[in-house]
Amino acid sequence: MSRLKVCFRWLEYNSGIKKITKKCGLEINEEERTVKVKGKTIQLTRKEFDLLYLLFRKIDQILTYDYILETVWGHDYNSDLKTHTLESHISSLRKKLGPHCAKKIININGSGYKLLSE
Repeated sequence: MSRLKVCFRWLEYNSGIKKITKKCGLEINEEERTVKVKGKTIQLTRKEFDLLYLLFRKIDQILTYDYILETVWGHDYNSDLKTHTLESHISSLRKKLGPHCAKKIININGSGYKLLSE
């Protein structure tokens, strides 16, 4: 019984730990859905956060336009608007993140986007 109590206390303690990841000048807290650049909190929309978080999780990997759209927008996105929607959100992200981080989000012509670690 006492072992169970210890396990439950440990689980309760760990559930309060925030999942914060720091890479390439960004600090992302996935539980609170917040982003900081150089210690300053950046206000992002839900889709902007989801897009950045996807790029962040797959850092240095080329993500195709379709993969990004299906993952962030779901299967119900309008294929006629897909390129414009994605470009618009990437542009907005770049502006909000500032020049240092913006240059790390690169477009791979004809393929998709990728976030550079360095």
